[in-house]
Amino acid sequence: VVSTSALDFNCLVKTEFFSVLGTRRVPVCGVSNCDVYNGQSSTKARNAKIRPIHKEDIKVVTFELCQDFNFIPKGLLEDFPNFTGLEFYKTKISHLKGDELNEYIELVYLTLFGNQISHIPGDFFANNKKLKYVSFNTNQIKSIGVEILDSISKMKYVFFQNNICINLNSISDRQDLKLLVRTLRANCVI
Repeated sequence: VVSTSALDFNCLVKTEFFSVLGTRRVPVCGVSNCDVYNGQSSTKARNAKIRPIHKEDIKVVTFELCQDFNFIPKGLLEDFPNFTGLEFYKTKISHLKGDELNEYIELVYLTLFGNQISHIPGDFFANNKKLKYVSFNTNQIKSIGVEILDSISKMKYVFFQNNICINLNSISDRQDLKLLVRTLRANCVI
């Protein structure tokens, strides 16, 4: 028996500046009121209500201040087939299994800011070869899997400020990125 859960949300559609996505302004689905039903396994988004932009136009999906939201939802591509950015601001995400992003192979931009993440599995970015920007700022990161360093070393913008084992960023500079990877290896790898 497989239990499924559902995530109902309404989007506040706006356009925002995302230079990392290659354009100046992109349509964003902003979600600030999340209702979670029946746990969190096999999560799918449903009833995404957006007007006047079509779901196919959405490039970034943002979840912000969702107090009981503790997972990265699966199935978002069913509602937003062309999104390449995903943001989680101050939700309650604390545990990453490693497979949460597997279906999002076109992901270029990921922010997990202000959550409660303490460990990043080594295979977290295994299927995200296009990822250029990642932010884990203001979490509680104590450890990471060593395999993640290969993925991080190929990115352009990497942010790990205000964490337990690291407080450092790298912005598009290869030297900064090398320093970040060395610091992660020395202080965070398990």
